[in-house]
Amino acid sequence: MWVQALRREEGPLFKVTKCTYICSAHFEEGDVFLTPGGLKRVRKDAVPCHFAWANRSSRRKSPYARATERLGSDVREIAENGEEVEMAAAVPAVSDHDYDARPPAGAMDAALRRIDELEAAVRRLSLVQQPQLRRFCVSDEDFRYYTRFPSERIFSLFWQAIEPSASLLVYWSKAQRMGVEAVSEATPSPQRKLPIRRDSHTLQVVEVM
Repeated sequence: MWVQALRREEGPLFKVTKCTYICSAHFEEGDVFLTPGGLKRVRKDAVPCHFAWANRSSRRKSPYARATERLGSDVREIAENGEEVEMAAAVPAVSDHDYDARPPAGAMDAALRRIDELEAAVRRLSLVQQPQLRRFCVSDEDFRYYTRFPSERIFSLFWQAIEPSASLLVYWSKAQRMGVEAVSEATPSPQRKLPIRRDSHTLQVVEVM
């Protein structure tokens, strides 16, 4: 009986087996019931009757009606006598987004305080990372006084040139100390006298270290 209702004969491409099912949408509402376990079951004498070629009791709404419900807005129709007739929306309008709502009291003050704290932290980090000289030199005149460079721009160009190898620089005081230690540790060479050179004008004795 179900095969006849389906209008489909069995053949190579269609075989009725224990695993063949029909969707519950093809039955009447009264033919489908729920078991205590929540499963859908069909009455034994039920026959599927809702198909594309059959006339359904409830027709699908027109695209205009479906669009009206989906948009959730008021629609004005023009009646036959030319008067406007207002139709209420079938569904409630969608609520505004959360960014349109007003912030709670005190939220703006807390945000401003947080911004001030972050800006202060950035200033502290910038002060630590920048060269120590910039703590004292804030103008071209200061740079000329402390560095003998004519301007901050010239000093910055010089600093960018030597910064990659700045870790290899040796201060003059350290170089002097290292030089003195090297000289003191070195063994002095024996002194030898050169023969006296007699000249008609001068008489010199030259010693070589």
